[in-house]
Amino acid sequence: AGELENELTSQLRAHLEHCSNCSLMFAEINRAQQLAADLKLNSPDVDRYPEFLRRLAASEARISREAELHSVRSDNAALVRNAASEVVPAQGEAAEAGVAAVIPLFGNRLIVRNGFGGGFDLQIKSRQGKELVHVSANSLMKAAVVVGGGGLFAATSVLVIGFLAFSYFQKTDKTALPPEVIRQENSPQVGKANQHHLPWIQTVTGESNTLAVWKAGHQVQAAFFDRRNNPISTPFILLMPIAQQKQPVDSALSDCALATDGENFVVVREQAGTIWAWLLRPSTSFGSNGEMPIALGDRALQPAIAWAGDRYLVVWIEPDPRWPKIRMLELDKDARPAQATALTVAETMRENQKVGSPAVAAESGKALILYQKQGDGLAAKIWRSTDGLSDAPIQISQQNGLLQARVLAVWHDEGVFLCWRATTGEGAEINFARISADGKSVKSQNLMLTRMPITAFDFRIARNQMALVWSETFAGGAQVLGQHLSHEGKALGTVTNIFAGSEAPMALAFADKEGNAIIWHQHGQSNLQSAKPGFPVAVSEIDWKE
Repeated sequence: AGELENELTSQLRAHLEHCSNCSLMFAEINRAQQLAADLKLNSPDVDRYPEFLRRLAASEARISREAELHSVRSDNAALVRNAASEVVPAQGEAAEAGVAAVIPLFGNRLIVRNGFGGGFDLQIKSRQGKELVHVSANSLMKAAVVVGGGGLFAATSVLVIGFLAFSYFQKTDKTALPPEVIRQENSPQVGKANQHHLPWIQTVTGESNTLAVWKAGHQVQAAFFDRRNNPISTPFILLMPIAQQKQPVDSALSDCALATDGENFVVVREQAGTIWAWLLRPSTSFGSNGEMPIALGDRALQPAIAWAGDRYLVVWIEPDPRWPKIRMLELDKDARPAQATALTVAETMRENQKVGSPAVAAESGKALILYQKQGDGLAAKIWRSTDGLSDAPIQISQQNGLLQARVLAVWHDEGVFLCWRATTGEGAEINFARISADGKSVKSQNLMLTRMPITAFDFRIARNQMALVWSETFAGGAQVLGQHLSHEGKALGTVTNIFAGSEAPMALAFADKEGNAIIWHQHGQSNLQSAKPGFPVAVSEIDWKE
């Protein structure tokens, strides 16, 4: 191209005379440039090309799904049931959750996603579903460079088609697109997208009471329940300082987290980049809804919290365009900071790499702090009150789809149980991992796979089994399903249909420690048959025998 200095040009040309590999590659580059220069493309209407891409992607996605439905074979009852379902998603719901586009590529499929927190995730699959190429990068140019190891033509194809797909989906009104090519915008990453429009509810259970917290427009509402799931307080709002009330923002699932020392409860919430903490006591009739929260830190996103026996541990993301970090702060029993500054748990090792989805599980004097790192999957660090943080992170799982919300983590019997949901090119899945207290033993597996979007899930660990519950949405509404599993993640019995049809909730959580009841909140539903007067949430017992 004539862009190099004369001396360097001479050196490279001299090298080409003696290196056959470089000579062949240089000839291939020249040939590609010549072909591109000879192309004469005329279009009567350039604006029609996005419509062509849309229709092509819709057709390819439909053919792909039909082929995959015939190939699914599994003993997992939930997988068989969902794979056999022919329910068509409602307009605006992703058939392939997390996917921006599925585009034909010389007999294969190019699957384009937005990457974690930014960048791109590109995957090439054969007609039979075999993965040929999978690249995550913070730019399409870097993705093409990586794929370029397979040849200049493959790299150029990824770059050009990926750029067209990305440009189209950035500029087009997504509500006008068919379900096959709409990206499900509920992944709570650093850029929060449209997750704020979804309903959600969280719970934490102490020795005698359960605290439930849910979204109420721009506010966060809460209530206490006793061991029999009867409300012992009326719903109350977690009040914000007046200055924060002037900047109303819809709360999201990843904005809030709960923990308890067994008697009292602490809620942390991020609002406008600041994390706030409330100390709630069930002994008062309305919680502590008249008290103002304590500010824990600025420049913070996605807080998580756990009780570590004598203190609370709060972790969050400290966002930065180039070098984001995972930070941790210790709180005393009254939810007041016990440290002058927050501790850095993890930071990116290369510029522009993203970290996110922090979570923490703790027991007396020890904790496991989890986070997702772009391109590296789910990782964790061990914390001990005597030794502080471990130096090396533990690798829990490799990247498989886009992680949604935070990981749910519970410390039980000298180890940590984890559950998380992710979206892949084939739908949504819930994954499971079990980690020993020293982090030396890691067991990870998939618990269930569905072609429908999963809007909520929760799990509980009992003495000899694990209870899992989740909500799937489809065109006619939603259905809530549950299953008992062993501590190793093996299914115990069949899937239980807890709710089905238009009355099934999108947002739910377990209401007790044992996993025998759920508390739920249906967004926009006017009649909650199980709810107490004035309550926007309801509690329902689970008939596991059914």
